[in-house]
Amino acid sequence: RVIMKDAVGCTATYRVQDSIVIDDIKAAFSPSLKLICDEATVQFSSTTTNFSRDSLQMPLQYHWNFGTGNAADTANTQNGSFHYSKPGTYAITLSATSAFGCTRTVTDTITVFQKPQLTLNTIANICQNDSVRFSAAADMANLQWRWNFGNGVTDTAQRPAAQTYNRAGSYNVSLIAYTNPACADTAVQTFVVNGLPNIA
Repeated sequence: RVIMKDAVGCTATYRVQDSIVIDDIKAAFSPSLKLICDEATVQFSSTTTNFSRDSLQMPLQYHWNFGTGNAADTANTQNGSFHYSKPGTYAITLSATSAFGCTRTVTDTITVFQKPQLTLNTIANICQNDSVRFSAAADMANLQWRWNFGNGVTDTAQRPAAQTYNRAGSYNVSLIAYTNPACADTAVQTFVVNGLPNIA
């Protein structure tokens, strides 16, 4: 409503037909995966509230950036989807823009880990009370190591100390290696500890 007043104090009231819209956007999204081993397709689900859309039925515009640094790795849909295949941490952004030009941008991250490929070196059969040293190779560095020697002993060193086996039998030696426990490789090998001959 507009009230006009002239120099001598006369007033007139005019009702303006236009209205003022104070718009706002609240936005969030959730990825289907936060940690990826080697590669996977991630689904991104957005959640938004907006006055112009919810009350005036005016659509929002969406823009996704999937964090790869490649300008083509984007989407303009309400929900996003992207296939990640290279190790690294990616910052994903979603921008939602209303019909009145209000924009809200939110960010989340996912991490892709590379799964190591282990090779457990061949173990020769040994005699009871003998010692054996175990070794392994991997196709990447900076790994965490988890050895289980099958004799009740474990170790976290890449090159563990030699193990002595005092009882004859078949033993399974296992090694787990990873940069993240969700993306580990396991190698297992079996060897035999031969009993000592009986001397009459």
